Order: sequence, then structure tokens, then C-alpha cells
Amino acid sequence: MSLILLQQTLSMALGELGVIRTARRVFAKDNIIISLDNIEDMGEFVEITVNVVGRDNEEEGMKLAKIVQAKLGINDDQLIPLSYFDLLMRGGELSDLESDLYRRKTSDESDQQSISSDSAVF
Repeated sequence: MSLILLQQTLSMALGELGVIRTARRVFAKDNIIISLDNIEDMGEFVEITVNVVGRDNEEEGMKLAKIVQAKLGINDDQLIPLSYFDLLMRGGELSDLESDLYRRKTSDESDQQSISSDSAVF
């Protein structure tokens, strides 16, 4: 099945909630992936992913993500607790978000954090 046909089928069956247009550059070393995303009408974001195996290594993965975050000069108050889709549903507004450190489990094997700043989003 082609991607276009699948998109049309899903749109007819479920309805389409939104479209997120992303340009992404990906950099990787060992078990660390850094993604630089330019999201149309929302800004630029950095995503740090540390792949870990098993729940026992989650804490080590979070520590490594914090080290990478610090080396990139990203403060905890720049972290955002929303997916791109959630941002789209909010109209791209970041102003009313809590600036707590956010951790979202993306699967049993990886942790992810999305990072943004107030003006020029990373």
C-alpha cells in the first residue's frame, strides 16, 4: 500500500486532526541521538534520545541525557512537556507551560526530552 493511499484511507476512516511539517537533522554517537527539528509555524527544537536496554538502565540513561543537555547549554526551564502534536493543538503556544523537567517514556528501550527556549527555540 502506498503512503498516499494509506493517508487517504486513514483520513476518510478517522478524520485528520492536523499536519505537522518537520525538517529534521539527526546526529548520533553510541546510544545517543540528537535531533534538530524545524517545525513549520512552531519553531526549532532539540530532541535528545538515549537508548537504553531494560528498566535497570533507565536512571543511567536519564543521567546521560542530562549530561548531553548541559553540554549543549540547555537549561531545565527550556524543556517542554508536550509533543509536537500537543503544541499544534495549543496553536504553538509555549507561554503557559510549566517549566518542570519533563520525561516522557517513548518505549521500553528509550527516553526522550524535547527542549525549547522562549524566543529562538533551539
